[in-house]
Amino acid sequence: MDIKELKTKVSTIIEFLKTKGYVIENNPMAVISDDLYVLLTNEFRVWDYKSQSGAPKKVYNGNISNSNDPHAEIEIEEKPFFETFLVDFNDIKFKEGKVVFSKWFWQVGQSLELVIINAYIHKEFDSIKDYFQNTLGIKEIKVEIKAKNQVTFPHVKDMIVSSSDIARIDENIIDAIRISFIKKIIRKKSLAKSSYTIDKIFELTDNKEINANAFYPEDHNQLLDDILSIENKKHYNHLKYLSSKQSLSYKIHYLFKPYSFIFFLEGEEKNFFVWETLDTKEATYIWQIVKNVASLSEDFKKIEERIDSLRTGGKNEYIKNTDDLVLRIQHLYSEADKDFPKWRFDLDAYTK
Repeated sequence: MDIKELKTKVSTIIEFLKTKGYVIENNPMAVISDDLYVLLTNEFRVWDYKSQSGAPKKVYNGNISNSNDPHAEIEIEEKPFFETFLVDFNDIKFKEGKVVFSKWFWQVGQSLELVIINAYIHKEFDSIKDYFQNTLGIKEIKVEIKAKNQVTFPHVKDMIVSSSDIARIDENIIDAIRISFIKKIIRKKSLAKSSYTIDKIFELTDNKEINANAFYPEDHNQLLDDILSIENKKHYNHLKYLSSKQSLSYKIHYLFKPYSFIFFLEGEEKNFFVWETLDTKEATYIWQIVKNVASLSEDFKKIEERIDSLRTGGKNEYIKNTDDLVLRIQHLYSEADKDFPKWRFDLDAYTK
């Protein structure tokens, strides 16, 4: 349908949809989806009456006339319909920007699919509904159905379906669920053997249908921020700074024994792999490589082998036996207030 059918200022509609996470063009002829139609009718009370046979009807001051016969009018008494009921959380399905479920209506002798709009919901969340259920602290959702007149009920377009429980799902709830989910992931013992990109981490979870984009649609580096908020953060400032310098053409690699990270930095003449731990008393290691996209994957494998040697054999053994062009920045743990400024100065000098 066109938004002009709502008989409401376009600017008012645009502002309302922004609060719900939707953006539409500033055009009275803009076409909106059925889902947004339901959302807007709930807010602006636009009603689309239809007969039981589906033929459109017009309502004038309580009178209904069949659009095919505009002269035939009958008086009716408006009797608004209202019903509340509970739906088991396991019976709802998360889809993009909404949840859906089915309900049996005796009025038509069939089950109808009902929709509740929520722009914060992604279809991938359906595989981790238990996290939402636990965070919300409910086993069922309370649903309300409203219809302006029982004559039109239960045509889905004429119904306003809402749930205060589903409305609670917002950025704060998503953040809490994401942190809970990430906690479970990073404590998996099976992740201690290698380094992983964020995509690989999600592939190794028990929820095969969830992927990194569900929680990190715009910035995969946010996973690092989440880990820093969960675990000890001795090198918090150092890791945040490295994340800000991370090349957009390459993803951060995560290691979980010990918690550490491999960053890829692009310099003016050389590129660099940097290994920094989360909270162990370990120096920052910097390996310099040539600017060659074709050999980047092979270069990383070599660096990963070096780091594995450091993790298993210890730094003294590695330094004694390596001929790598590796630089190390020592942390000043006895002078914490001077550590980060000096470390940052050295890093910038080495990787320019």
